[in-house]
Amino acid sequence: LQGLCLDVARSPANMRVARTHQEPNVTHRLARAACSLAMLPLLLAACGGDADTAEPRPTANPLLRPDRFAETAPATFRVHIETSAGDVVLELHRDWAPLGVDRFYNLAKNGFFDDSRVHRVVDGFMAQFGIHADPYVTQAWKNQFIVDDPVVETNSRGRVTFAKGGLHTRTTELFINYRDNPALDQDGFSPIGEVIEGMDVVDAIAAVPTFDASSIHGVFRSLPLRDFDGSPITSADDVSEENLVVVNSIQVPEPSTVVLLLAALVSTAMLPLRRRRD
Repeated sequence: LQGLCLDVARSPANMRVARTHQEPNVTHRLARAACSLAMLPLLLAACGGDADTAEPRPTANPLLRPDRFAETAPATFRVHIETSAGDVVLELHRDWAPLGVDRFYNLAKNGFFDDSRVHRVVDGFMAQFGIHADPYVTQAWKNQFIVDDPVVETNSRGRVTFAKGGLHTRTTELFINYRDNPALDQDGFSPIGEVIEGMDVVDAIAAVPTFDASSIHGVFRSLPLRDFDGSPITSADDVSEENLVVVNSIQVPEPSTVVLLLAALVSTAMLPLRRRRD
């Protein structure tokens, strides 16, 4: 079609005046305009149709890029955990385990734990969570190991600690201690914070019956399920959302205006010292 349009525009009848005056005449311009209009539907089809009806490309989940989450956590901060069993408040201490607290801060702040499950409970020992609801996100973080922090605080009741499968293998899973577990200190499990409100909610989760759901995921060997009939679990279809203990969200408060102003003042006061050192 494009070659045909060029032939019409360059036909002897249309080029006769152009050769005399060295500019295209009205006929030539009309021919080119007609060809452009004729090609418009083909161009639109080639580009995917009408722009107004084209579906927007879905936005990729930012959690698929773990390398982008490397903020330093505040020295001490609290988070509010909303679960289907009730609310819990944690207080995190960076001086207890700086690498672990930084990892938790980045995960919680960016919604990693939202709509995840309490996937393992051992009564009298601990309750565990931290596997993302999207398996692609879980896969992206699977090998994002952080080096073990030295154990500064003991694994006492209510303390929150990263789970691990060996030396320097912490990623995203955490647990809350139901009792004092000093043996974990010897194994290098360094607490990052503690429950300061809602330990009764954590205890209530321990009272939920657990079932072997390893057919769904290998770590679901002690999955707490509420109002479950106890029938064998062979697939995810055997468990409904209402049966699960869900971590709906973890809310990390933004720094207050006063804290931001103090940080700015400290930074300004340190500037002459930095210049002098340089």
